[in-house]
Amino acid sequence: MARNQRSAAIVLLQSLILMYELDFSAAQRCSATNLCSEGLCCGQHGYCGSTDVYCGSGCLIQCSNSTQAPASTPSSGPGPAPFAQTSFDAVRKGKGFIAVYWGQGDKEGSLADACNTGNYGVIIMAFLNNFGGGQSPGLDLAGHCDPPSGGCTTLSTDIHTCQQKGVKILLSLGGADGQYGMGSQKEADSLAQYLWHNFLGGTSSHRPLGEAVLDGIDFDIEKGNGLQSYAQLAQSIRKLTKGKSKHYYLSAAPQCLFPDAYVGPGKGLALQTGLFDYVWVQFYNNPPCNFNPNANRDQSSGLAAWNKWVQHTPAEKIFLGLLVSPSATDNGFIPSDVLISSILPHIRSSSKYGGVMFWDFSGDNGYSSSIKSSL
Repeated sequence: MARNQRSAAIVLLQSLILMYELDFSAAQRCSATNLCSEGLCCGQHGYCGSTDVYCGSGCLIQCSNSTQAPASTPSSGPGPAPFAQTSFDAVRKGKGFIAVYWGQGDKEGSLADACNTGNYGVIIMAFLNNFGGGQSPGLDLAGHCDPPSGGCTTLSTDIHTCQQKGVKILLSLGGADGQYGMGSQKEADSLAQYLWHNFLGGTSSHRPLGEAVLDGIDFDIEKGNGLQSYAQLAQSIRKLTKGKSKHYYLSAAPQCLFPDAYVGPGKGLALQTGLFDYVWVQFYNNPPCNFNPNANRDQSSGLAAWNKWVQHTPAEKIFLGLLVSPSATDNGFIPSDVLISSILPHIRSSSKYGGVMFWDFSGDNGYSSSIKSSL
């Protein structure tokens, strides 16, 4: 190549690089907790824009905001609005969304059925409830499938269906049953590696839910030992997911009595790490801090507990956890009209308000539909 041609090529290349850098430097920075303006996508480099550079392959969040459809996104047919608008944008505008647990109810329908309702921003699969103490981690999805035989790998299709609709799918650790607990930092690090390679973005030849990549991990710790190991587990998961193009969520489901005995917040406990995106506080089965199901009764005990959680929990968003239907064995059910008239108006004012979490999908016979517009 002649010297003049080389010089011209170098100048052109430098100009293109400068234009690229200026384009990004002028753009709004974004993340899962610093969202783009209306109509913009959060691209793979952490900047906002509306073209395929931002909204196409590698887009992080709000990927359905652009008027241009991402080139690589297959059509999922008619369905509810995507999560990027029903959840992230709702929270940004001071509104909330609904999260629900799925996996333990009899005759509750499939995971895809739950997503197809259009009511939920997050669905938490329950539970991975055997881990620690030298045992192999064990998944329990009740009657939905049989993990040891590989029968749960078919759920990969449902997970993809949900994610294409914008619904985030998390896996919950713990619950009321099962055998779990960790006694050391080594066990916490080992479990983090297992979760990363078998459910999140890593690789394994024996992924219990097939090749689908879940969106995060939920901590529903209600018993067991080694409580400080859960802080280490959260830190280890964050280290494994740091710098990845996909944001992986951490959530927790403490009891409403503050602080929770198992996850805190408190010295050495998981929530004290400040690494959690969402905290769904269980305002049920705890009479001292439950809300009152009667619209004409005093709600001060529930509100006092709520205020402690939003004021003293280092997490992005706090959710009101409720039973979705009356139960003979559980207490704390709040009728939807009472929730709308007597509770939501008081808790929505908090900047940390995220919405409502329900236990569980099997009992949701119209409750979510009746409150969604009031969040």
